Amino acid sequence: MITAITSIIVFGMLFFAYKILIGNSRQFGLNRLILLSIPILAILATQLDFSFFSVPSNSTYLLPEVKANVSHEISSVENEHINIIQTIYWTGVFIFAALFVFKLLKTVREDSTSIAGFSFLNKFYVNDSLSDDTKEAIVSHEKLHADKLHSVDILVLELIKVVFWFNPLYSFFMKTVRLNHEFEADHYAAKTHENYSKILVSQQFNVDYALLGHSFSKSNLKQRLIMIENQKKSIRLRHYLLFVCLAGASVTANAWIPEVSNQIKTETTATSADDKANGPKFKGGMDALIKFMSEEIKYPKTAEKSGTEGKVLVAFVVAKDGSVKDVSVKQGSGNAELDKEAVRAVKAMPKWTPATKDGKAVAAEMVLPVVFKLPEEK
Repeated sequence: MITAITSIIVFGMLFFAYKILIGNSRQFGLNRLILLSIPILAILATQLDFSFFSVPSNSTYLLPEVKANVSHEISSVENEHINIIQTIYWTGVFIFAALFVFKLLKTVREDSTSIAGFSFLNKFYVNDSLSDDTKEAIVSHEKLHADKLHSVDILVLELIKVVFWFNPLYSFFMKTVRLNHEFEADHYAAKTHENYSKILVSQQFNVDYALLGHSFSKSNLKQRLIMIENQKKSIRLRHYLLFVCLAGASVTANAWIPEVSNQIKTETTATSADDKANGPKFKGGMDALIKFMSEEIKYPKTAEKSGTEGKVLVAFVVAKDGSVKDVSVKQGSGNAELDKEAVRAVKAMPKWTPATKDGKAVAAEMVLPVVFKLPEEK
């Protein structure tokens, strides 16, 4: 769930930055590359690991909270919620995969008799019933689509959409990609045909977005005519540089946030840039740690019966060999049973991957918040 939200945030930031900074630029080829990079960067932001950035070896790392389960029923309810989310996601993947196959088959079988012109991959078609002047202009337009392989962009992005279907901005993004393709083809055709704008207006054919290719139509007519007429309008280089900076910042920030949230430094001493190290890692990541602790911690029966709740901060050291040592209560809950159970569960941890400094394993202190909270009575 966090991964999905992260990808949507990065995608939205980059897409809106594109629209505001360079959406009206006439550098159509460069715009094309930027648009194609947006979903890729959004996905990469959820996969990048910035733990190689140094962290002081003598820092104390505050891990995510883990909650004690009262009974196995609560765990099964949580697992049921996870299964529901997974079922919804994979159902969406299946539906959008089926839609992709349907669009692909329809595109391949398209006879193009009802539209002025159509292109897919490196082939294009122009309706023979058009006048010679109109046909020549549309040939220039569709040939540019075919030569530039614009439909490959659509194919790739539609495949990404199969796994990225939950993104509410993706449909708007696809329209922007198509529109940039049309801008580029219009720009080329307008240079060689003086009456191209009039020809564009005269065509009253509706675009079929069930096709994965490009059809000559009046789609987004006003925007296309404005772009054709504004020959001198340009976006300065600094706007592109600003977009690149924003892209780097948003991807880095969103990739860094999960790491920082899992390893917040609560105690540090002054260290130089050369005295930094990679933090320790639980095998399988933070999700695996939370799962292990949630299954290991048992709510003390007497505390459960008496309605006792609390939060325990358990300190421990991940030694050079990855073993868990020196487990102690850093901040108690006020109940000895809760404190004792939290310490017991931490001692049961398997070995970690130790922190490193200058390529060598070093010990690191960790703090794990363990929350004992009873479910609310209905």
